[in-house]
Amino acid sequence: MDFAIDCCPRPKLNPNTLRRSGQIPTVLYGHNGTESLSLIADKKSVLALLLGAKVNNSLVTVNIKELGLSFKTLLKEVQSHPYNRDIYQLSFFAVNAQKQLTINVPLNFTGQASGVTEEDGSMDIVLNSLEVHCLSGVIPEQINVDVSQLKVGQMLHVQDLVLPEGVTSTGASDRVVVSVVAQ
Repeated sequence: MDFAIDCCPRPKLNPNTLRRSGQIPTVLYGHNGTESLSLIADKKSVLALLLGAKVNNSLVTVNIKELGLSFKTLLKEVQSHPYNRDIYQLSFFAVNAQKQLTINVPLNFTGQASGVTEEDGSMDIVLNSLEVHCLSGVIPEQINVDVSQLKVGQMLHVQDLVLPEGVTSTGASDRVVVSVVAQ
């Protein structure tokens, strides 16, 4: 899913003043080597973005109309107040469509393991996400893991997962993702 947000250059005001006026401080990193851009975004736009976008897994187009710029970015960080959950700041990292990214993708377990339904076993989920390499244009929202064929004593490894085209896992391929154990 594609996300977009409109930002403006950040004025020289205290961040708390900006938040009280309905603006959220935003930072764009990596657009030009080590430079960063200090920006602001409308709070309503930020909240709408955060309903769907996931940190380190969603491509977001950051539009800066005043500067005539538009960047493909990864939502890198969301800083929020510890107890009232007010958004303090967003951080974006500009990505190059031709370079490999290393990101964590959530695993979505589908089906009912036959070892659980027929053999009264218990499913033990070892990994909830998987670190992968891919181009920015093919970032998967999730990786589906079909567990319906697992019986008691069986397990799925990273090498058994069906990854989308252009996506490769990092780390050892013999890592256990999920297993079914006897109760």
